[in-house]
Formats: sequence, C-alpha cells, structure tokens
Amino acid sequence: FEVWAEALPKGTLSFISGSGRATVPPVMRTGLVDVLGFIGGSKAGDAILKEHPAPHRLKAFLQLDAKNLGVVAPDADLDVAVGQCVVGSTSYNGQRCTAIKLILVHHSIADEFVRRLASAVAALPRGLPWEEGVLITPLPEPKKPAYLAELVGDAVAKGARVVNEGGGTLAGALMTPAVVF
Repeated sequence: FEVWAEALPKGTLSFISGSGRATVPPVMRTGLVDVLGFIGGSKAGDAILKEHPAPHRLKAFLQLDAKNLGVVAPDADLDVAVGQCVVGSTSYNGQRCTAIKLILVHHSIADEFVRRLASAVAALPRGLPWEEGVLITPLPEPKKPAYLAELVGDAVAKGARVVNEGGGTLAGALMTPAVVF
C-alpha cells in the first residue's frame, strides 16, 4: 500500500477490506465513487452499479462472467505452456474469476499440445481437500457439477470430444476436469 500512497495523490485510490456484500453497497450509496473496477459475475456487477445514486456518471471497468483465454504460440515451449495452462485452469478447481476457460493454440502445434495437456490433466490427483497432494476436489456449489457436465455434453453433441482419460466424469460433487477438443 505504501507504493500506491507515494505514487498517487491522496484520495485517488482506496482499499477497503471486509466482506464485499457488507462493505461495497454502503460505499457505493455515498456517491463518492467516481470509478469502479470489478471482476466477478454479472448479477453482482449489476447489483453494485444499482447502489450508486448516479450510475450514469460512474465510470465502470467490469470483467463479468469472464472466459479467460490462454494463448499458445507456435514457438512456445510446450512443457511450460501445458504446465501453465493446467495451473491456470485448475487451481481452486477453476472456481475463480481469473481461471483459464479457453485455450487457443496455433494449429501447427495443436495436436501435440492437446496430447500433453490431456495427459497432464488426467494425472492430477483427485480427492478430498484434506488429503495430501490432492489438486482436484469436489466442487463447492451443489448445482455446479451437473451444469459442467451439461456443458461438456453440449460440446460433444456439437462435434467436440473429451480427450483426457476420465474427463468429465462425476462422483458426487467431484468432477474430473475435461479437456474438450
């Protein structure tokens, strides 16, 4: 915080800690917020904007319901690219707004990249959060596994295929990540 305090005029940037649902609405209702940066869901973004007394004057930078891309160029080190795409898409079970949802790969390396990615994802240890070394755990929202299975099914119905062993399988709330190509 000291860096920001030294670099910007007083009052330019404010940090507020606490539950977003408890802290953001009262701050927005003051009308003192001129610029809002928000990353999250569209329902939450709409609710925040509606709290401001003059939403038409509010400058808003919103990243809502993101489908963040990983981009793999033809000269990429495939081991590094696969490793980063696995971490970027599966940490916290992909349940974060900055998780990679789509990966664009140059056609000249696509087959090899997909082969390596499928192998790396299939090797991720699955289980309960308190088990040693587990990286894929049950999803936290009761309806999320069925929703994700529906998305995989839709992609397959439209010509895609699941290329990793066990990809998209469910065991209660535990879903094996699916590499869909």
